[in-house]
Amino acid sequence: MLYMLESYTMRLLPLLNYQDHTRISSSPSGIKILSTSVEELNKLFILSAARNAVVSGNKGATNSWLKPFMEYMIQYTPAVREWSPYTLTYFPQSFKSYYCSSEQPVVYPAKNLAMMVTEEINRMIQAGAKHDFVKYYKESDHNEIFLCILLRKVVDSDTLPNYALKVTQNWTPAVLKNQIRNMIDFIVLEVKNNKGTSQNIFNKIANAVNDFVFRHHMMPFDTLIFILALRKYSDQDANISLYLIHNLLVGKTQFSSRCADFVQHASPDFWRSVDWSHVHSAYHNKFPEHQYWLKKDNFAERGSAGTFCLPTYYSNLCLRFVPILDVVIHRLIELPPKKLPKVLVEILRVYSRLFAYHDSPITFLHDTLFYYDVMLATEFDFEKRVLVRSYLEHLTCKPMEFLSAQFIKYLNAGENDPQNWSPSPGYFLELVNNMNDVIKSSDGPEFSHIDWRFNEFGNPVCMMLYLVSIELMCIPLPANKMSAEYLAEHRINIGSKLVDIVLNNNTGHLPELCNTLGILLSALPVSFSKAVYRKIVEILRDNSNFYEVEGNIGGVLWNNKAQNVFDPCSFVLPAL
Repeated sequence: MLYMLESYTMRLLPLLNYQDHTRISSSPSGIKILSTSVEELNKLFILSAARNAVVSGNKGATNSWLKPFMEYMIQYTPAVREWSPYTLTYFPQSFKSYYCSSEQPVVYPAKNLAMMVTEEINRMIQAGAKHDFVKYYKESDHNEIFLCILLRKVVDSDTLPNYALKVTQNWTPAVLKNQIRNMIDFIVLEVKNNKGTSQNIFNKIANAVNDFVFRHHMMPFDTLIFILALRKYSDQDANISLYLIHNLLVGKTQFSSRCADFVQHASPDFWRSVDWSHVHSAYHNKFPEHQYWLKKDNFAERGSAGTFCLPTYYSNLCLRFVPILDVVIHRLIELPPKKLPKVLVEILRVYSRLFAYHDSPITFLHDTLFYYDVMLATEFDFEKRVLVRSYLEHLTCKPMEFLSAQFIKYLNAGENDPQNWSPSPGYFLELVNNMNDVIKSSDGPEFSHIDWRFNEFGNPVCMMLYLVSIELMCIPLPANKMSAEYLAEHRINIGSKLVDIVLNNNTGHLPELCNTLGILLSALPVSFSKAVYRKIVEILRDNSNFYEVEGNIGGVLWNNKAQNVFDPCSFVLPAL
């Protein structure tokens, strides 16, 4: 039952905006809603706050609430202060400053973990097969490495001890999570310490972990991946942990087959399906999941005959995994593409249909493109196109229908196709006009298939704003100028073309176009908005916009040069 509550928390955290994070983090009552035992949930809160700070334009804010907020969390979950250097690179400056000023020694992976496991296995061998290991591991100080011991035994002998499940079924969720963390650190050490046979060892470990989850039901699969994605590793360690995620998701695993079965029969629009409960029940009959009422007096009896098992009316492993998949995708984007080539693309292609059940797929995609703007534009061109298609093409609101034909063609191009797409002259005008039309009349027939009660957006204007912003952020750099230095200039050029639509307007709808342009620029990275400042400077430098008059007024911006008396009522910025 506790895992279900954690799953709903993971779904709610990404929906918070920057003001929500600030209010929660700076309020004594709000801060108490954070987890006092699950470090991964607190890490997810920090990741969401950092991303919202960047997207909302508060990247440079001082965030006075950050230090007391972090100190409160560290009291209960010390690991929240430790982040991979790849993740820390994208944090806002205030977050970076805090972590750099309070940097602590890395506490995992424990260097002596492998030695502890070896010593404990030798101790078990000396004790003999008749020893009561169930009682021993209930009372032993080495209980925290029990999963590591089981993993070593399975890798070495391909057999699981008969007392293993009797030990693991007595664990509380907090104990199980700590066991998983130690097991993950142990896996990283084992692969690193066996360089000559690392691939063989890795394959055995991956198969053993898959059996732990789906054959012996020792741990929830979503919990395992969630913890694995948020461990602090760098360089080779990060490669090992993320490659293990790839193996568990794309390799010979039962989870991919479960997802394929679920998306084939269950409609994302559950409110429109008259038999959704029957489809869900059929799925659980095929892939049973057990939720127990956790009470201290009968927790040890879970899984035994006659134990009361709570029914599952809505959720399942596939639905619970959707927010975790978001975390995995972000970790893979943060890692340079040369470290794990094509891993992100393979995961997206296998699980793209699962995004139809996402609570806010378009918002997540927009924020991802915004947050990892430089990396996606300069290093991940093909991966970026696959990412956009994966999140949009299976949604029931059919957002692909509202994208431009040029952009759709760009998204569907293959990896090896030469990509020198440069929007046509009328592209930006069409984009702005479409956005403007939706703002003026948002009840058109093209939106009739969308049930706004269950959509992530409350109206067509918000949805179109995000879709147009996604399209503009995805306009690629020239193939010979894939660099962060040129990206800023590239974005200013795009912004200038948007501003020119307003400046060269002859339709008489100037206020409407200015409103549309302002809304668009507010949803884009600041580099797009710099075009406005550049246009203002160009106008100020153009002497034809100035008129010398006698008196105390020197050079003024003048709209009607026939006048020789300054009239404040007629004072306007030329062409603006």
